[in-house]
Amino acid sequence: VWEPTAACPVQLVSRLALGEEDVLFVAGTSGVWRSRDDGGSWTRVTPETYSQEVTTLATDPARGLLYLGTYEAPAGRPNRVYRSADQGDSWVLLVPGFTSYVRSMGVNTRGHVFAGTNSDLVWRSTDFGDSWSLASDGIDEPIMSPLAIGQDDQLYVGTRKLYGELSGAVFRSTDGGDSWT
Repeated sequence: VWEPTAACPVQLVSRLALGEEDVLFVAGTSGVWRSRDDGGSWTRVTPETYSQEVTTLATDPARGLLYLGTYEAPAGRPNRVYRSADQGDSWVLLVPGFTSYVRSMGVNTRGHVFAGTNSDLVWRSTDFGDSWSLASDGIDEPIMSPLAIGQDDQLYVGTRKLYGELSGAVFRSTDGGDSWT
């Protein structure tokens, strides 16, 4: 049975994530909101330096970490990634700006963070977001959108072409993003 929660303060919900102890996070155009009571009440936990839309959330329950990615408009402004170790009470800015916005994120069992961006494809961090490197070798589609990580740490990304023939593909990596097929 589906039951509505208390009025969600986010007009356009872009992502949901569950943190430790089933704390619910909602992200969208008005930032990030947290509920500790199954959606009965909401607290805004958006980073102070945030200015636009939160496009994605990812949790690392094993380490108690929460990540978020943003879309900063107009074009040319830096897109950002933040990390919280206290369920959104405070945030650390990790990436001063990818060249395109972060569409999806995921964390594997080793704590490696993956960020799929609008045109830079997949970025990987092996140090909880402190530094990033491209991990897109073998992906030949220009726009990356969804990203998923399986229980065995296999990575999946979905892509699409923006112009010309409409098409898309799903790529898989079995080696932590070193190569994709």
